[in-house]
Amino acid sequence: MEDTKKVAFNLSHLMMGELQGLIHLSNKCYLRCDWKGCFHTLRCIKRNVIQSLTKEERKQLKQLEDTTFLMARTQREKNELRKKTEEYNEMLMDVLEAHGFLVKEREDHKKMF
Repeated sequence: MEDTKKVAFNLSHLMMGELQGLIHLSNKCYLRCDWKGCFHTLRCIKRNVIQSLTKEERKQLKQLEDTTFLMARTQREKNELRKKTEEYNEMLMDVLEAHGFLVKEREDHKKMF
């Protein structure tokens, strides 16, 4: 019984490391204004946690994916892709936080505010 707890911990630790790496990569793409790369990386994050998402969360993310045009060429299309990427990122981060995938801030019991 104790062995299965160790395996579960090791797998969750690896999964959290993978998610952290993908979030870091999506942020790097965002900073380079690589909206397409950022969007694909965010989709990869979703694929890694898909088993934890509700049907409604999956539906909302899929709907946003389906309405995002990734072949942006003009400045207007690129700006629209940036907006969709930001919206997808916000939605995905909210979902990750709701399911406990993001690390909570450490509580500081010494400060009043």
